Amino acid sequence: MAKPVKERFGTPKIIFQVTTKGNIGIVQDTVNRVNSVCSEIDYKKYEVWVVTDAQESFEGCRTIVVPKVTVAMQFTKAGHYNTPLK
Repeated sequence: MAKPVKERFGTPKIIFQVTTKGNIGIVQDTVNRVNSVCSEIDYKKYEVWVVTDAQESFEGCRTIVVPKVTVAMQFTKAGHYNTPLK
């Protein structure tokens, strides 16, 4: 994977967001892989966020636990609750 191209005002900060309701092992593997690839290309201006309604925590990232809501809101809640954090 190639290193991101530097622009006139510097390399941008990237936020990798994983939104989940479970699959804790798969999510942790994803976080580990993002951190590994960024390390391999010496890219330091990034964060990994996991947004979930499960009471879990993950290593190597920021975990954002959102309240459980009705089924109709499942698809929009992660984007809604983390918007002020960006």
